[in-house]
Amino acid sequence: MEHLAAMLKSKQLKVTPQRLAIFNILYNTVEHPSAETLYKALQPTHPTMSLATVYKTLDTLKKSKPSTRT
Repeated sequence: MEHLAAMLKSKQLKVTPQRLAIFNILYNTVEHPSAETLYKALQPTHPTMSLATVYKTLDTLKKSKPSTRT
């Protein structure tokens, strides 16, 4: 998570709980979950997060090109 926070900050992006939660799921899976799957998985812990937030976060992460494994 520190890697993601540093990467986001270096690109002048906010480090948000939503971004960290989505990245955490992506980092800890070998699958390729859809935005809808991520959204459903995060609902118990982030009930106010919208599906649009998941899509926007995925787009931001894609554009930022973080490495998921070192």
